Amino acid sequence: MRTQPAPSPLDKEAMNLDKRSSRGLKPVVLVFLLILSLGLTFWLYAQPEIMVMLAEQLWACF
Repeated sequence: MRTQPAPSPLDKEAMNLDKRSSRGLKPVVLVFLLILSLGLTFWLYAQPEIMVMLAEQLWACF
């Protein structure tokens, strides 16, 4: 059975940087999605004809 060589300290440091950067990115993505969803909500609220059209298309399915 072969054993893999122990990772060098530089490899360990690189792996830690990857973990830290992915954790730091998550709140940014969540804030972006929140802003995007709020923007979409207000845009649809300002244009009620879009919701009427979608409701008519949904009703046509029945």
